[in-house]
Amino acid sequence: MKKTITILLTLLMIAAISAPVFADTEGPVTGSFQTTVPPTINSIGVYTDAALTNVAASLSPLQVYYVKVSVTDNDTITDVKNLNLKLFYTSINSQPSQSTFEANMSADAQLAAGLNMEYKGLVGDSGSETTDYTKTSMIAGSTWAISITNPTKAQVLGTSHDYVYNVTIGKVAAETVYSGSTYPKWQIAALATDGSDYTSYKVYSPSSAVYGLDMNWYGQISTPTSVNWEKIAPGMAFSDDLARESLGDITFVSNGDWINGVKVKAEDKTWNSTSGGRSVALKTAHNNAANTFSLMAGTGNSPTAYENAIGAIPENATTLSMYGGSITSESGEIADNYTLFLSLSNNITYPGTYTGAITFSIANN
Repeated sequence: MKKTITILLTLLMIAAISAPVFADTEGPVTGSFQTTVPPTINSIGVYTDAALTNVAASLSPLQVYYVKVSVTDNDTITDVKNLNLKLFYTSINSQPSQSTFEANMSADAQLAAGLNMEYKGLVGDSGSETTDYTKTSMIAGSTWAISITNPTKAQVLGTSHDYVYNVTIGKVAAETVYSGSTYPKWQIAALATDGSDYTSYKVYSPSSAVYGLDMNWYGQISTPTSVNWEKIAPGMAFSDDLARESLGDITFVSNGDWINGVKVKAEDKTWNSTSGGRSVALKTAHNNAANTFSLMAGTGNSPTAYENAIGAIPENATTLSMYGGSITSESGEIADNYTLFLSLSNNITYPGTYTGAITFSIANN
């Protein structure tokens, strides 16, 4: 009995000596997360009227359009920190990617324009605050113009808003011309970014298979106000030195391929005397018929310029094709060597000064 007790005591002592002592090995951390809802661009519309009722079928330079970008953000519109609208030319009719949109497309009067709105907050006293936006344009100091009215306080405190831009297309925004498998379009796209850098990107699509819109051709011509032949005698031939008069500068502006022409309109082919009651008539080739004259157009003003004459101006109001070109800058392309040549019948009944009109034109080519 005594032996048994001794053994138990020994075991108890061993157990007491080998038991470890522990510090705290676990620490609770409280976790939380806050949800946010990324913005959504629901739709983009392009209209020809401020009432947003007439959908644009195409675009034309120097015309005003109204672009509506409808945005939703359940964190309220104040969370939409940037809204960037761009119009840009693409050579293929397909949806441009967001990376293409975000790429550095510098302002280009021919190929790209845009406006970025950055929301800065509310300013003013509580209850009378107004929204504050920084607007950065991408219009190259050209005839492009893009503007928008700031949303009101009530609008930005809501969860959806229609941003409506006034867009004037620049006069050399590139014409879209189909060629083979190339289907160029002007894309209208927007990118919304919220305060957490979530984005929503959308491209205007007038139908399920078409992105963007066509750009129509535009042309503009600036001509001298007059050309004058002085003290010329009946019977003067095109090749005479006095038959040649330089026109000075003619400026052509176009957003695509163009051709220049000259004509005398049907109502202008009779030139009247400033003294009244007398007239002479334009003929393609006067052949010395009484009281007739002919005109030719050409380039160059050297003594041999007649050798470079392009042709006679027709008497039937048909345009004589002169010169052509492609898309220009907004300042245009200047031609400074246009020349007109005059030939008179040797049978002009009355001397005097006769005046009339010559029409130069630019047309799509």
